[in-house]
Amino acid sequence: MGKYALVVGIFFVLIIGVGLFYFLEKVEDVVLPIPVRLENVPSDLVAVADVGILDVRVRGPIKLLGEIKGQDIHYTIDLSKGTPGLLPITVSKDAIYVPSKLSVVSVQPESLTINFEKRLDKKIPIVADLCGTPSEGYVVSRVVVTPSVVELSGPYAVIDRLTAIRTTPIDVNGLTATIKKKVALAIKPELHVE
Repeated sequence: MGKYALVVGIFFVLIIGVGLFYFLEKVEDVVLPIPVRLENVPSDLVAVADVGILDVRVRGPIKLLGEIKGQDIHYTIDLSKGTPGLLPITVSKDAIYVPSKLSVVSVQPESLTINFEKRLDKKIPIVADLCGTPSEGYVVSRVVVTPSVVELSGPYAVIDRLTAIRTTPIDVNGLTATIKKKVALAIKPELHVE
């Protein structure tokens, strides 16, 4: 009876081992959102729109696929030779690094178009964006914005048209006294404060 129990025990250990090995080595596909990073953009140029995210189908063992989700995987585009205008880019799945035992099966979209414009830096006056009405009998007599100007950098076509930049709304509803408030600027995503 002892030999029989030992053989059955070894059999079950082998079955569990094979099952565990199968589970760990079972191959699946997952689609990962991978950001696109623009590197070496010439200082006199700016990308007009966000390039976005690539959907990358990766194949490999389930265990490794689970571990890859927390890693910093991205697609890098070297733009050191960029010029103003539209730049078509073919996305190469071979340029996406994944750990060994994993492979990149496909990438969507397969191509990107990046629009470059000349960069313009310009000092722009800041205007307070007041909303609401002070209490009855009170008026807003003066608004002081400090600093009064901000230097913005961005696409020439956008910056060149700007005559002022507004703050985020400042609520003066029901006020009866002077107030001081820190507020943000209402800046479009393609603009940057210098």
